[in-house]
Amino acid sequence: MNRLIATLGTGRAVIIYGAGPSSEIGLPTWVQLSTLVAEEAAEALGKSLPAINDDIKRGRIQKALGDMERLLDKEEIEGQKFIAKIVCNALVDTNSEGELYKLMAKLPVNLYMTTNFDDVFERHLKNLSLIPAVYTNTRESMEEFNPASYDKNIFHVHGSIKHGAEVVNKNETTQLIN
Repeated sequence: MNRLIATLGTGRAVIIYGAGPSSEIGLPTWVQLSTLVAEEAAEALGKSLPAINDDIKRGRIQKALGDMERLLDKEEIEGQKFIAKIVCNALVDTNSEGELYKLMAKLPVNLYMTTNFDDVFERHLKNLSLIPAVYTNTRESMEEFNPASYDKNIFHVHGSIKHGAEVVNKNETTQLIN
């Protein structure tokens, strides 16, 4: 604990977080979100998706989402837009205050990395009169990324509803949101 406290005081610490703080205020975890997408996809396709549900249970979320997208595309339902709409609707900020986010915002850290699509932590920082620089996995954002330039920086590893996202494959970059 003493080493952790000492490291936090150096300004070199990075907080890496996932859905935990957002789930505290009622937003879905990745498993809950992908399960919701699978349910909606199954309804739209008119069939059950046991292999996809199995992938979700085994933690293969990215594979499950990719497979759903391809299945929807085969049925001439735009998979990316279908999934993006469900994700955006499920991650609407409730304006609830999260104790974990409040604590994280007060830590002497200038870089926070997250797998979350939501912008709830940004709101918590702004409530403390801290204006974060926000980066995503888009090419433009990656080129601008400079964690030393702001007191608080948030990097959305998978992208952000508010700030955009790209799914990067070996052969192409596909715009997902924004």
